[in-house]
Amino acid sequence: KSDRAVAHRRLSGLKLRDLARECNIALGTLYNYYPTKDSLVLDVVQQFWQNCFIRSRFPKASLSQTGL
Repeated sequence: KSDRAVAHRRLSGLKLRDLARECNIALGTLYNYYPTKDSLVLDVVQQFWQNCFIRSRFPKASLSQTGL
């Protein structure tokens, strides 16, 4: 869900409190994994490109079949 929330807001308008509420998790839980907004956005972008790479190399395989 975090990737969709980031995509629909400008980075400056993204609030971790709102994101935690949208994802139905506690704000403290989000901060355990992502101490800053930048670290969250970086992870979302990395996962996006990793998924693009996997799909381009294995177009018929789902992500679960590739172990990700």
